[in-house]
Amino acid sequence: DIFDENFKKIQNHEIHILHLVDHDTPTTIPFPKLFTVANSANKRALMNLDLQFLTPFKYEFITPFLEINNYYIVGMRKENGSNYLFGLINEKGEEVTPLMFCSILRDLENGKIKYCLGDKKSTLSLNDFLNTYKK
Repeated sequence: DIFDENFKKIQNHEIHILHLVDHDTPTTIPFPKLFTVANSANKRALMNLDLQFLTPFKYEFITPFLEINNYYIVGMRKENGSNYLFGLINEKGEEVTPLMFCSILRDLENGKIKYCLGDKKSTLSLNDFLNTYKK
């Protein structure tokens, strides 16, 4: 069961798992106080402290983007179930890039983003990546 700050039971909207978005992220970067929640189908959604959904239950995972505290890597399985498609959402739950990448990683050595689109692997700064692929 889920309760508000006054300990009043609230409708849980099929929530089976609720974690702070950075609960297992080894970083000292302060992330916004958001939750990842999962339903019985193990689909993830992003929720704020007021327990309002910022995204629908549609992602396989929502992971903080290390060193960048207002973006999250999200993934969904391809229709054929073979692999994931990756994209970025912001702290408001808005998809800032389409879910079309075969990978998105943070290159900690040079502060850039490594990504794969189709069969092509590339590296860009965050600003260049967002300017190029922003929805």
